[in-house]
Amino acid sequence: MFITFYVVSFFSKQVRAGLQQFFTTPQKLLQDDSQLFFGTALISLLAAVGLGAFYGSATAYTGLGLTRRWIYRRLGITLVTMDRGLSAWSAAFEAKPDHYVHLGMQLKSGTWIQGKLYTYNQDGHDGPDRALTLSGGIYYRLAESDNVHELDGFSMAIVHASEIEFMTVGHEKR
Repeated sequence: MFITFYVVSFFSKQVRAGLQQFFTTPQKLLQDDSQLFFGTALISLLAAVGLGAFYGSATAYTGLGLTRRWIYRRLGITLVTMDRGLSAWSAAFEAKPDHYVHLGMQLKSGTWIQGKLYTYNQDGHDGPDRALTLSGGIYYRLAESDNVHELDGFSMAIVHASEIEFMTVGHEKR
């Protein structure tokens, strides 16, 4: 808002004097001209709220054709948006759709397990049913052990999200 007043002050000595007093000695302006003080404060507040609403919504003012995307395009700025509904799992697992997804997971128990992703819960919110399924060659290493073992005789393993401490994701061309 200061920038707007600053630009206007080039064209009006009265605005320049009021602006200077508002920012240097606001208490004196309040005593001398309370109407100007509150008017300036209110205009500043409304402009700040308007800018916040405009920049806080990707679809603000679409009826006027004034979207952030349109303004940024006019200014030559590339707008990168993030899909807040997309879970980290979906982003990592679907990054390369024509690839197999291999996972390595450190569980809270200290056990390491790895295998090829078969299915996963696409819900972005953590819940009691959020889990993923590994298939193919499934390998594990128990906590406090250096030996890696293949899970023989089983074709799948289900891992609940609440048990995962961290996960690594790899992609292999099909």
